[in-house]
Amino acid sequence: MPRPTAPHLRVSFRGTLGRNVPAPEIFSFGLALAGGVGAGEPAWLTTNQAGLKALAQRLQNSFDVLASAMSNAASLQSIMVSAVGVDGLVRRTADGAYQQGEFIGARPGGVLHNGQAFQTALAISLRSRVAGPTGRGRFYLPLPAALSEAENGLISVVRRFELQNVALSFARDVNTAGATIGEGVRLVVASSGSVVRNLPPAANAVVEIGVGRALDTIRTRRNALGEGTTFATLA
Repeated sequence: MPRPTAPHLRVSFRGTLGRNVPAPEIFSFGLALAGGVGAGEPAWLTTNQAGLKALAQRLQNSFDVLASAMSNAASLQSIMVSAVGVDGLVRRTADGAYQQGEFIGARPGGVLHNGQAFQTALAISLRSRVAGPTGRGRFYLPLPAALSEAENGLISVVRRFELQNVALSFARDVNTAGATIGEGVRLVVASSGSVVRNLPPAANAVVEIGVGRALDTIRTRRNALGEGTTFATLA
């Protein structure tokens, strides 16, 4: 069930893993954009479907920065931008249509696939000036162009910094894209707040980007990838 939240623009990145048609697997991750919210409804929240589609197209260019550090077995297929109201639901226009815009267009990764399992990903952490879970977020870069070292199972320090710079460039470009739809619209951590901590819903601006050295394996991505298991007789 949707929960009350700070109004924001939800950006959904969706893509495929694998070069077969249809692709054997998919990936998706989401970000949130918002600007200053004063008295009344912010103008950027009322952006029409054409404006949201134009923003989605602009964000596809932003994604090219991430694609430079992603295996070519992964390919972005579409970006959907949705206006989310205080009730946590996608807003509707006067005629009842959802207030969202989608731009469709393939953007494959720019690095030759190194044989990693399709479920491999790299967590990119988002941090605002607000402490605790309401000021923290993350998303996952699919099939990052990075290998773990045999000595410790971690990616190298040098490669970690390179990937962090990629993530920083992406976030800065997302902020630039957000500003085209409204002054001050930028990457945020959108939160429903916390009843236990007496924290109201909030959209806290992201001020730091973090990248670690451990690669993740996300099992839940395996929607269609068959195991291909065979059995041999034990005599």
